[in-house]
Amino acid sequence: MAHTNEQALRMRNAMAELPAEQSEVLRMHLFEERDMTDVAAALDIGLSAAWYRFRAGSEAYARLLGGAGGEA
Repeated sequence: MAHTNEQALRMRNAMAELPAEQSEVLRMHLFEERDMTDVAAALDIGLSAAWYRFRAGSEAYARLLGGAGGEA
């Protein structure tokens, strides 16, 4: 259980370090399971901007967690 709590804390801290525009898109798409078209509309941005923020945020999040998908 302690390992799970530590992992959850690392994930929350990594998400908090992302720029707000990236963490917002990640949260809406991954955790709220909203379609990217809906995310873009909710944030009043274009679909390509939403995908850009998602990709940039995902890569930064992976780097912060020391995981796959990005090099430090």
